[in-house]
Amino acid sequence: MKIGSLGFVQKIGNIIPKTQAKVSFGNNLDEFCTNPSEAEFKKKFRAELDSKKEEIYKALDEVKIKDISNLKEGTPVEIISQFFDGEAQYTEIPKLMHKTFPQNALKIVEDGFSEKKINTTAYGPAIYFGTNEGSLEIYSGILLNADFKGNCADANVNIEKSNVLKNSLIKEIATQMGIDMMQYSPEIMLKFSVMENFANEYIREKIVNDLKIDGAFAKSSREGYFLVFNPKAISNINFRH
Repeated sequence: MKIGSLGFVQKIGNIIPKTQAKVSFGNNLDEFCTNPSEAEFKKKFRAELDSKKEEIYKALDEVKIKDISNLKEGTPVEIISQFFDGEAQYTEIPKLMHKTFPQNALKIVEDGFSEKKINTTAYGPAIYFGTNEGSLEIYSGILLNADFKGNCADANVNIEKSNVLKNSLIKEIATQMGIDMMQYSPEIMLKFSVMENFANEYIREKIVNDLKIDGAFAKSSREGYFLVFNPKAISNINFRH
């Protein structure tokens, strides 16, 4: 069965949880995979990607991306830089708030947030925090407190287009891996989700390592969102009383 790349993404979107439209609770898609054979397939394919990471990253760095509304075309880093306003400045923010599933809360308090479990959100690959309880009131879960110390920027509305960037990167990753995105099959679906996570990590690493941005205030219809791209900038995680 052949479908266009846009149709493929739309088809995938009906099957894979649409985490890009939700707040990230720090969960990995694999945790929801109940089929051991699928989990093993994805693990094996991820190992293949990791073995070629340097080569793939180099190819992604050279991709020219265009047709993202209101943004100048350019390389991924040039596109990502348009997601933020001004220079990042060192900032300390105490008592940020984060909600997570009960089964994850204790592990996060004990071990911290894992960069490997950052999913797509409406504002790119980040962990969402609230600067006040009102910003998280529509979400259920255990409420945690945490401090942020790192380079902070202001994320503008363009960061909402990070998913468009991500899809462009997935196409290049597929090309590097010899995957025909015009073909639709259960195996391609699973590979797509792995490539999505890989692209998220690439974007996050560019934000942290190239642009030197650890966190950002997000402009949105709901005030009080704070995005953390670098989990190492988070400390003093504890249960909110």
